[in-house]
Amino acid sequence: MNGVAITFFTPQGNFFPQGSLSNAYRDIIAQVRVKGKLVSNDQNLSFYWGSENVGILSSSENYNKYLGRGWKCLNDKNIVAPATITTDPVIEWTPGTDTYRLKINEATAKNNRFKVAVVYDENIITREINIQNLAKNITSLSIVSNSGVKFYHDIGHPILTCLVNGQEKLNYTYAWAKEDNTGNFIQLQTTTTENDAYNQAIADFSELQ
Repeated sequence: MNGVAITFFTPQGNFFPQGSLSNAYRDIIAQVRVKGKLVSNDQNLSFYWGSENVGILSSSENYNKYLGRGWKCLNDKNIVAPATITTDPVIEWTPGTDTYRLKINEATAKNNRFKVAVVYDENIITREINIQNLAKNITSLSIVSNSGVKFYHDIGHPILTCLVNGQEKLNYTYAWAKEDNTGNFIQLQTTTTENDAYNQAIADFSELQ
């Protein structure tokens, strides 16, 4: 990209501390640099901001081609044509500025990933930033595996469990996704039937033992 890069500047810091007020915010400023020199805003750069959301697919109304799947675009938009059974929605996105004001109620997890995509000289440059919310009553998610996190000789069927604040919660709706080599999220199909069959097989096996 001929030495083109993005750096972030967060004047108020990159986290919300405990005791933050409900009107607290953090400005995220994307600075585009070419060979180390800051590019001025009068060059009409187009900024597209997004928050991590594994449920966003190319067929979603909040999908933006510059951000990719797994990212909810935060820019203003105009729905040119809504989605149909056979076609994706046609969305016209309004380019944003170099600054995104993140309000505390948008940071719904302890760790929140945001992404900016900048159109510069017909090239797309992206960068991600993590903003923490250390305020109380924030839901914490973790994923545990019952048989480790590595495959040996392509053997094994690990069971992944999502824990909410360290516990299994059955009254939640879960969406699973995997990240490809380019950083895009691919939503995984639900396997409720397969999971039920597997659990029944385990129960039958235990009963036989």
